[in-house]
Amino acid sequence: MAQIPDFNSGIGVACLFPLAREYRTTPGEINNVSSNWSIFLLGPGGLIAVMLAKRYGRLPVSISEMAKQIMSDSILVAVLGISFLNWLYFCTKFEHLCCDALLECFFSTAPQVTGLLAVTDMYPFHLQARMLNFWSAGFLVSPYMSPWLFGYLVEKINYRWAYAIGCFYGVFVVVLIVLFVDETIYDRYLTLESDSLATTTPNSRLKTLLGISGHQTADLKCSWRQAIMPTFQLLTKPHCLALLIYMGVIFGFAIGINVTNVVFTSSPPPLGYGLSQVIVASLYATPVVAVFMGEIAGRYLNDKTVSILTSRNHGVFEPEMRLWTLYLGIPPIVVGFVVLGGAFEHKWNLVAVVFGWGMAEVGIMISTVSALLLE
Repeated sequence: MAQIPDFNSGIGVACLFPLAREYRTTPGEINNVSSNWSIFLLGPGGLIAVMLAKRYGRLPVSISEMAKQIMSDSILVAVLGISFLNWLYFCTKFEHLCCDALLECFFSTAPQVTGLLAVTDMYPFHLQARMLNFWSAGFLVSPYMSPWLFGYLVEKINYRWAYAIGCFYGVFVVVLIVLFVDETIYDRYLTLESDSLATTTPNSRLKTLLGISGHQTADLKCSWRQAIMPTFQLLTKPHCLALLIYMGVIFGFAIGINVTNVVFTSSPPPLGYGLSQVIVASLYATPVVAVFMGEIAGRYLNDKTVSILTSRNHGVFEPEMRLWTLYLGIPPIVVGFVVLGGAFEHKWNLVAVVFGWGMAEVGIMISTVSALLLE
C-alpha cells in the first residue's frame, strides 16, 4: 500500500520524453506538471489522511480519502483516485494530463501515510523502529520502481500502457485491502460481544470498509480538534521542527534527483549524456538496490545504537538516542550528492553516477527518524 502514491507519480518520469513529443512541449514543462506538482500534492493529501484516520480509523481511510465535501469514510474517494489515473490513459489534451496527474496523487496517498499509524497499532515498542524502517523502505523505493520498470516498457510500446498498468496496480491493491486488511486500531468502545473480531459478519465488515462504524464512534474516539491540532503542534517543538527541516531537505534532494536524472542522462550533449531509454531505465535500478541495502543496514544500526545507549543510561531509554544514527547517515549522503553532482557537471563515467546515487540513498535510509518523532 505504501508504494502506490509515489509509484504512480513516478510513471511520468519514465514517460517524460514521449509525453513531450506527443504534446509538443519541452521535457521540463512535462516534468513540472506530471512529476513535480503531483509529488507536492502527496503532502497535503497525506496530512488530511492522517487527520481522518485518527478520527474514523485506519482501514476506511486507506481505501478512501476526501473530495470537496468530507464523505465520512466512503469508498468513493479511492474509486476517484483510481479513476483519475485511468483517465490519464485516455486523455488527449495537455490540460487534462495536468489536472488528472495532480488529482490522482492527491487522492491516493492515504494508504502510504496511514502505514505509520498501523505499525504503531500492531507492533510493540521494541519492534516499532525496525518495522518503521521497513515501511519507510516501501515508499522510498516506490518512486524509482516505476521509472526503472516502465522505462523498458515505453521503449517498445506506447507510453499510455504505463499509466494503464499503474491503474491496474491500484485496483489490485484496493481489492487486496478490501479482502484481507483489518482495522488495526484497538477500539476501546466496543460494548457488545457481537461486535468483536471473533464474530465479524459480512455486514459488519462492510460497515467497517465504508466507514460507517468509524463514523458512528468518531465522537467517542477524538474530536476534530484532537485530530487536527497535534499535526500543527509538532511545529511548535524546536527539536521536531529541526528534524522536519533536516529530513525535508534530504528528501527534497532525493526527489529532485529522481525527477531530473532522466533529463541529465537522456538529453544530448553538452547538457546530458545522450543515453538511450533502456540505459536510463537501467540506471534507475541503482536507488532501488540502494534503498534495500540501506533498509538492512538501518534496521540493525538503529537497534544496536539504542541498545548500547540504553545500557549506558542504566537501562533508561530516551527517544533522542535514535538521533545518533543521523551522524552515521550524513557521510554517505554528503559524499553521494557531491559525487553525483560532479558527475553531471563534468560528464564523468556512469560509474560515478551509480556510485554517488547509491551512496546517497543508503544514507537517507539510515537517517530515518520516524521512530523518534513517534516517541
